Amino acid sequence: MIKAPVPGNGVRLPVIPTNRRSPWSLASAMAKTLSPLLLLGFSSTSPAQSAGQWTGPGELYGKVCHYCHDTQVGVPLFGRQLEPAYIKETVRQGKTAMPAFKPSEFTDAELDALIDFIVHSQGSPVGE
Repeated sequence: MIKAPVPGNGVRLPVIPTNRRSPWSLASAMAKTLSPLLLLGFSSTSPAQSAGQWTGPGELYGKVCHYCHDTQVGVPLFGRQLEPAYIKETVRQGKTAMPAFKPSEFTDAELDALIDFIVHSQGSPVGE
C-alpha cells in the first residue's frame, strides 16, 4: 500500500498558489475575452453568410449540410425518399446530434428550395 506524503515526515509538499481574488474573477476575465467573439455573430453557418445571401440550394447544401451528411457523421440524405415535412421539421427543430437551424441562418424559402433539391437530386453536388 502506497502512503501519500504527509507534512512532518521530511517530505515537502508542493506549494499551490492561491488566488485571493473573488471566484468571479475568472468569469469576468472570460467574459471580457469572449465578448468580442460573440459580437462577430458566430453561428452554425458560414459567418459571411446568413438568410437571404445564399446563391442557391447547392451552395447552401455544400456549405452547411455537406460537412456531416457526406462524411458519414450524419445520415446520407440523397436517394432516401424522405418526406419534405420531415426534413423541414428536422432542420428547424434539430434531432439527436443534428443542430436546429434558425430562419436567420436561412429563410423558409431557402429551406424549401434546399428540401426540393435534396428530394429530387440523385446525389450530393459536392465532390468527394
